[in-house]
Amino acid sequence: MLETNNEIQSNRNSHVIILEKNEEAEELKINEQAIKNYVSGLTPFQKEPPFNDIQGCLIEGLPIFYVERGGEVFFFGHCPNFRVPAIFPQKTNINSPIGFVPEYLRSENAIDIAEAIFGYIHGKTDSRAGRVFFTDARVEYADEGIWFDEETVTPKILASPKPTTFQHYLVQDMHKFHDPDQKVNLAHYATPSPDDTVIRGYKMYWHKGEVKLEDIKELDRNIEKSPTQYTRIKPIKSGVIFFIPHLF
Repeated sequence: MLETNNEIQSNRNSHVIILEKNEEAEELKINEQAIKNYVSGLTPFQKEPPFNDIQGCLIEGLPIFYVERGGEVFFFGHCPNFRVPAIFPQKTNINSPIGFVPEYLRSENAIDIAEAIFGYIHGKTDSRAGRVFFTDARVEYADEGIWFDEETVTPKILASPKPTTFQHYLVQDMHKFHDPDQKVNLAHYATPSPDDTVIRGYKMYWHKGEVKLEDIKELDRNIEKSPTQYTRIKPIKSGVIFFIPHLF
């Protein structure tokens, strides 16, 4: 019997009821590749108790939610809204960003722009020094003042990538029926690559010309919603020239 307590208030509009084990239920085989895909995608939360640090929810006594095809489990997770991995039709393993990069761009000997700027360390023998350093500088020219504004401001967030927005990360080629204006025709992470789509490439922040304070300042109502995501800065005006003595 399921008892309810009218005094308990919740914003949830749906609940999951885990029934007792059915001793007469037939066993289902879990696809081996599905297990590998699940384990490789475990998040830190899914490795904490009551989950197993290696197998996640795949331990005796824990319920799992799954998708079954022909008597075999192909997708599963620890909650009803578990993530279904993207898989190329011709393969069985989970897709990764490298799968959308053309073969001719995958040379390990080629140095990309990030490695050229910041350097890298590959093992004990292969490394490259970065070209970025930080030091003090002296203002050489600031005819109209140094600061963009005399008060510190809270800038808009330069947020981290959002992989779920796949239409921004994959080429949407209208000549291959992937019309960016038609949601059902968008190329996604299970679209064959490189035949139908590839990774767009690198992303860069917009290079802006003359800007106003309202262009960079976040709205107070947005800051109130997520205060811990913001910082405060005192930006410098464009056109200010600095001199670094030891470079000359």
